[in-house]
Amino acid sequence: MVDSPEIVGAIQKVDVISVNNLPKEEWALGSKLRFEPAILAQDQWQKLIAITQASGNEKAVTVTWDGKKLATHGDVMSTKNSSGLAIFPRGIRSVFARHEELLVSAHAHPTPPELDHVQTIPFSDQDINSFINDPSYKAYIALDRGGVHLLARNPYAYSLRLDPAEKPVFTGAGEASKEESTKHGLAIDIMRKIAQGLVPFGIKYYYSPNLSLTPEGIVELTDVSTL
Repeated sequence: MVDSPEIVGAIQKVDVISVNNLPKEEWALGSKLRFEPAILAQDQWQKLIAITQASGNEKAVTVTWDGKKLATHGDVMSTKNSSGLAIFPRGIRSVFARHEELLVSAHAHPTPPELDHVQTIPFSDQDINSFINDPSYKAYIALDRGGVHLLARNPYAYSLRLDPAEKPVFTGAGEASKEESTKHGLAIDIMRKIAQGLVPFGIKYYYSPNLSLTPEGIVELTDVSTL
């Protein structure tokens, strides 16, 4: 893969997902998603990326909601290959806090020197399968210096959704990366192929090259299939 120009999408006005209007079901509500930054722990992104890059180990945070306030719980998992999704993001005491709803898991990807030419690193199969098989989370985020990637379930795709009890396995990310690498494809080419493969799973793939907020003070991401 080689670097590419900034990835942008068509401008579209959509409602901001905030603590005052959290969707009751799934979050993939359109071709663009706009978030109040605290819901995605945006203030932690640069720290996650810096620590991950320095250590080579993925760092993660989890955002929860108790019906009144958001809470961010840091570095819930750290492994060499994948942060995974936290079972107990607040430690063992979270077992007794059943009123807390898991909203978002966000982790950073290290970018080794041999990938300096790559604009951003798409989701891995391991990332995606963690999200597919844990319906507790509304969204799953991967970060690197090239932007923010987000997975969310499509509320209009119930007929396509696979039964989590069957532990479906997604392999499209590795296949897309291998295919596009042989063609010297770009990161966005891989992301589009992954997005296409996620349709039967009822999941949409969103991306923004911007780690900072918009002038309105929000986070805005675009469905990669529309880019």
